[in-house]
Amino acid sequence: MKKVLILAYHFPPEGGPAVQRVLKFVKYLPRYDYCPLVLSAKHPLKTIDPTLVDDIPAQTSLFQAKDWGAYVPHDIKKFIKRMYIPDNQAMWKYTAVKKGIEIISRESVPLLFSSSPPHSVQVIAKEIAQRTGVPWIADFRDEWTFDPNFHSSSFKKTQAEMEREVLHECSAITTVQNNARENFCKTTDRKKIFVIRNGFDPDDFGAIEHRTQMNPERLILAYSGRFTVKSSPESFFQALDSVCNHDHTIKQLIGIRIIGKSGNKEWIKKYPILHEIAEFIPYQPHKKCLSMLNQADALLLLANNLKHADVLPAKMYEYFYLKKPIFAVTSYPGELTSLLKEYGNAYIGYDTNIKTIEDSILKLLSDWQNDTMRESVTGNFVNRFHRERLTQYLAALFDRVIDSSHN
Repeated sequence: MKKVLILAYHFPPEGGPAVQRVLKFVKYLPRYDYCPLVLSAKHPLKTIDPTLVDDIPAQTSLFQAKDWGAYVPHDIKKFIKRMYIPDNQAMWKYTAVKKGIEIISRESVPLLFSSSPPHSVQVIAKEIAQRTGVPWIADFRDEWTFDPNFHSSSFKKTQAEMEREVLHECSAITTVQNNARENFCKTTDRKKIFVIRNGFDPDDFGAIEHRTQMNPERLILAYSGRFTVKSSPESFFQALDSVCNHDHTIKQLIGIRIIGKSGNKEWIKKYPILHEIAEFIPYQPHKKCLSMLNQADALLLLANNLKHADVLPAKMYEYFYLKKPIFAVTSYPGELTSLLKEYGNAYIGYDTNIKTIEDSILKLLSDWQNDTMRESVTGNFVNRFHRERLTQYLAALFDRVIDSSHN
């Protein structure tokens, strides 16, 4: 079995969406003749989900390097900003580079795979690859300089140069969507860029049976995760508030169930009428969260405030597996809406036109009342995003990169 060193800042028992992609690759890689060795960061954990550890194969070697920068008080960080380029995890390099080189040398590892954000992981991987000579694949769960939030970053020119060096020096690049590949092509060779999407793992759903019966008293629309600038509920809440104020009976027909950290409640403060229909549930272990989503009638997907980019939220693929109606709010037609239309069971509104969100809310309610929400979803479409199948694609790329390094 061939070895691969996987560099990931976040990894279980840390919870949250940032760990899922790498964790599932680690779970399924041994089935394709790869033994993963994982180097992650030791840092204060905001979220812990011990259940995720069950997915780590017994033969996986786990290593940690302490990120001393994570223990620096925020007030002091403001005075040493340059030490935190490209992000707040940049100081991890002082321990991670040394540890990574040590692992590769001791374990005779022939390949390095790094996943970001944080993008400082890629800068660290670049140095490890340079100093060991092993081929290196850079995986981007989110874009870097083309990310919608990049406009608010510090030291943009320095970061752009860092990104250029990473894209130029790595052996291959993997990313989660076509739009990102097109953006990376502006800097490096298209032939080295591969799209391997996020997905779902049926094992996470356990004994959950697909629930098709609707809640009889209220339509329950559920969301899991943390509200952010890129996944903002603002336009959805604005549209729902408008609809409820126009017709007060609607608030008796719809309930919103939001599963995630307590900060989510801040987003609804200025919409008093929605306080009556919104339920906020604290962060749940991943499998428990999926079970709760299965009890809903429809699932809320947010990918908005996007001016120059298109984002495919990772949770969407787990929504696909549940085959439930998806209520999506995005900024404009693009890769996301094309995929949702291919899925078929989706209601779409745009934050650039609140009226479209209002109309989609009313259409969803009408279909729920008339029992016409059940659009068929094909198994062929859903199975494209099985985590094991996606890991098989990654293992094939591993083989290709290792073979090329020997020629």
